[in-house]
Amino acid sequence: MSSRSEARTRKELVDPKLKDAGWCDHDWQIEWEYQITDGRIHFDGKTGRRGTPKKADYLLRFKPAKAIAVVEAKRESESHLEGATQAKEYAQKLGLWFAYATNGIEIEFFDLKANTQTSVKRFHTPDELWKMWLTHSGIKPTKEKMTALLQDFYDESQIGKRRKPRYYQELAVNRAVDAVVKDKKRILITQATGTGKTFTSLQLVYKLWKSGVSKRILFIVDRNLLADQAFKDFDNAFDKDSCYRMSPDDDKFPQGRAVYFGIYQSLVGIDEEGNATGRPDRYKEFDRDFFDLIVIDEAHRGGTNQEGSWFRLLEYFKSAVQVGLTATPKRDENNNTYTYFGDPIVNYSLKDGIED
Repeated sequence: MSSRSEARTRKELVDPKLKDAGWCDHDWQIEWEYQITDGRIHFDGKTGRRGTPKKADYLLRFKPAKAIAVVEAKRESESHLEGATQAKEYAQKLGLWFAYATNGIEIEFFDLKANTQTSVKRFHTPDELWKMWLTHSGIKPTKEKMTALLQDFYDESQIGKRRKPRYYQELAVNRAVDAVVKDKKRILITQATGTGKTFTSLQLVYKLWKSGVSKRILFIVDRNLLADQAFKDFDNAFDKDSCYRMSPDDDKFPQGRAVYFGIYQSLVGIDEEGNATGRPDRYKEFDRDFFDLIVIDEAHRGGTNQEGSWFRLLEYFKSAVQVGLTATPKRDENNNTYTYFGDPIVNYSLKDGIED
């Protein structure tokens, strides 16, 4: 039996097989040793120490923003099934349906969606995996839907930053886009405080706007600080004069922008306690079907409470796709959020963040 190390097995046996299947035609198709998590920080009372990060040997991407499978490789002298548990675990964590375990000679293919396991002679090509993905998804591909599904993420390096979506952000964005193209009207993302909900929102809005699926978008929160932060982040990603920060001092809101940012209090004639202010409901300056998409950050704070004053804004724009983001797990005091949107498409908890 050969004494190839795992590293040599990958380089001399696995890499050529992936190349033969068409996975090396573009530099973005494979991410080698893709780091899923940084590793939990353990404190001994004085200092912190990182735990072992989780890394997939290979992450395969059908397009730059569409990861589709993981590959776990063991040394040639070991059973190809030694990496099966890891491959399936990493695929599940990344929200992927396909995984491979190999020793460079034998290859096992796992279809987690169909719950099947098959020995295969070669890796599937990108197009073969994508056809399987589309079949599982139930999406009937049109040109517009395909554009949305495969639209690149916004690249912050254009403004001097380098920040890719973390795996759970990428998962949330892609699942939300999948839901939109399947004509789901109410979508909820649960993501713990401090894990980048605004960044997730930016990428989601960017993909839907850039692909042409959503042409007019309202991003709404309940605090000026959040609206200002979102406007600043988004304004760099969109064409000049596409974004507009709504203010109660505006005589009239313009009608020709792509993305609007505002707080409930600027749009609904009430204050933070729900008391009438005498101001009109300014959201009515827009037609009921003006917005294609409404993103509600901190959705648990009252906007989805059907007995509350803020809810009438969402009811007025009920024809729009509405995506809520919340950091709060389901419990009695915010049950109305989950009743309104339904189960979250992603539930990234504080515990998950600590472990990662």
